Amino acid sequence: MDPLTHLMAGALIGHASAAFCPEPAATVTALGAAILPDFDFYARKYEGAKFLKIHHGSTHSVTGLFLQSAVTASCSWSFFRYVQVFDFQAARFYHLFLISLLSVSTHIFLDWIMHNNGLPLLWPFSPKRFCLPLILGVNPRTVSHECGEKHYFTCFGCQARGGFFNPVSWILIVPASIGFFTPAWRTMLGIVPWMITIVYLGFCALLRECARMSAERLESRAGIAHAYPVRSRPDRWLFVFEDDTYVTAILSDCVKQCVMRRWQYGKHSLSPGIAKAVESIQLDLIETIRHLYPVEISVSDGCIVEFRDLSYLSAEPTEIGTVRVYLNTDQKVLRDVYQEIW
Repeated sequence: MDPLTHLMAGALIGHASAAFCPEPAATVTALGAAILPDFDFYARKYEGAKFLKIHHGSTHSVTGLFLQSAVTASCSWSFFRYVQVFDFQAARFYHLFLISLLSVSTHIFLDWIMHNNGLPLLWPFSPKRFCLPLILGVNPRTVSHECGEKHYFTCFGCQARGGFFNPVSWILIVPASIGFFTPAWRTMLGIVPWMITIVYLGFCALLRECARMSAERLESRAGIAHAYPVRSRPDRWLFVFEDDTYVTAILSDCVKQCVMRRWQYGKHSLSPGIAKAVESIQLDLIETIRHLYPVEISVSDGCIVEFRDLSYLSAEPTEIGTVRVYLNTDQKVLRDVYQEIW
């Protein structure tokens, strides 16, 4: 989810908490806690596979939830209790902890429903990633085919554009902004948008199952396939499933009740030398990408290995969701780049 939506989700918690916690402690705490899990974005200094392993990792877990809530509440409580600025009123620690807990929870929840790769909710007890994508999932190290950013670092324009086409962003940002200017409505504006969000996500889940029924007419195994939403189209879903021989993906439209496209990839392994060179990268990616498909491409000055995320098959351009590893003629890894879109 884009940073602005995360911040405004926290602002809604601040609005809802204003009735029992003095300002500005409530709002400052909520905003800080809502954005804190993305502190792991420091990993953007690393290349593709390592970035993917760190970002949306421990800070997006239940353990991270309580630790970050405690840190945020402690900092906020100490500041408003001991730093006398503009006669700010101190707040009770357990109020600030509750606000922090709810705000960090909104961040984890929004990423959980918007990231195809899932989150390690049970870290450090289990590396398993839990995935419930109901709107198009993205990751904050991005590139767009319409963007001039050539180094694949975060582009604020791409993030803003992604949020613009995200209905949940509108549901949360608009009332959160209004709440700052309408004190009498703050509590209501802090609660109602979350109710609307849950209803909308339930609607998306309903459309997903309708699309699944359409896909099952072509392929019965679509009934147990992993489902991924198509960008800005809650009526279209991608269903991906695997067997010992093939990976199959079906793009289905629940409104037209038809299958738009079908992909099938035969499973294969990399050549032994290349597989050894990219072994550590591949292990990192197996932990973070649910449908990993390696493709070996020979070029004049070496080799390129593309680890494609097949949950993004319905996206354009084709390199989206791909970790591209560049090797020289001696099969030495030069760099790896991760590409995705907002």
